Amino acid sequence: MLSRMAATAVSRAPCGALAPRQFSSIPVNRVASVLQLKVTGEEQAMKLDERMKSMTKLMEEHPGFEKAIRNVCKTEWAYELQFVFTAEGFGEWGTSATRDKVHADYLDALQECGISEDDVYGGARVHDEW
Repeated sequence: MLSRMAATAVSRAPCGALAPRQFSSIPVNRVASVLQLKVTGEEQAMKLDERMKSMTKLMEEHPGFEKAIRNVCKTEWAYELQFVFTAEGFGEWGTSATRDKVHADYLDALQECGISEDDVYGGARVHDEW
């Protein structure tokens, strides 16, 4: 189940993710595709960093992709990524030709780093910066 969620976060936008909600007053201008996982330590984190930087370069081809953010907790070895899109760009991500290249690179990166896709959580978040 988690692997499907992670694949969705990187590869496909959920259909209702950007639909306006009548009861919500939180505007959706930017969306972050979020990945969360554990790494075994510094070496694995650095190896994953290099692969994610490469993946980010591929994502720059997609209109509406803005940036990637990586956070690492060196106590828990929690590794978190956010790929930030405009709302429109995220909505179009699921049918983007770039998505296929990125998803293949993502799966290769996990395998190269010895990380099971089942151990990755993926989701989407409304993203704001103040």
